[in-house]
Amino acid sequence: MPHDVQPDRLPHLAANIGADYADSFAACRELLALMFELDAPSPDGRVGYAMGFALYDYGPIKLGMSHGPASIMVRSPQLIARSSVDQFHVQYYRSHGFILTLDGAEQAVRPGDICMLDLSRPAALRTDGIDNLSAIVARDLLSPLLADVGDVHGLVLRRDSEAGVPVREHLDEMWLRGPELTVEQGLAWSRSTAALLAGVVRANTQSRAATRAELRRSQFRAIRRRIDSNEKRPRRNRGRLRKRRRLRKP
Repeated sequence: MPHDVQPDRLPHLAANIGADYADSFAACRELLALMFELDAPSPDGRVGYAMGFALYDYGPIKLGMSHGPASIMVRSPQLIARSSVDQFHVQYYRSHGFILTLDGAEQAVRPGDICMLDLSRPAALRTDGIDNLSAIVARDLLSPLLADVGDVHGLVLRRDSEAGVPVREHLDEMWLRGPELTVEQGLAWSRSTAALLAGVVRANTQSRAATRAELRRSQFRAIRRRIDSNEKRPRRNRGRLRKRRRLRKP
């Protein structure tokens, strides 16, 4: 595993686990053990399983790029209990995408979509192939900027959305700038990244709240229309009855 450390530059890690390992799947599973419980969709998928990754250490943010075959990655309550990992995980897939499962509900995360997870909470990902750029964000970097950390877990920003584009472009630029940045600059980038993520999370929360408020207003208007309609109907019915009585008189 090459570990590239230049004077005053961001630490850089890279590794490829493949056919030269006696049990490459076991090695990959061990590599991810603190983050996810790794499995293949079928026993055959474990044969010849290979994974590559690279990482820049920005200090409170670890920025990594990884690739691998079809995989299932689970962050179970048992894994959370025995690991000390409670950071936030922000990623997008350059290809394939994945199925995200939270509390038994599934949603498709397409290539280019930004997905945010709180690693102190359960989640599962199923993909036809790993091809992602991800940021592991220290909890004490992002949490103070949020009104409610619960707003992060499971947040998906669509590829072409007003919020998704700047986050994806920011992560891309962080990756491109990684080789040239100093440790001090890396800390500055980490702080600006946290500010961007917090702004996006807050905006999404406010948008959801506004949507819920408008939904409540729409429901109230519908109820009022129904009440008004019911109040008018008896008067119309009484008028019809009086008219019918007049017609029946000799």
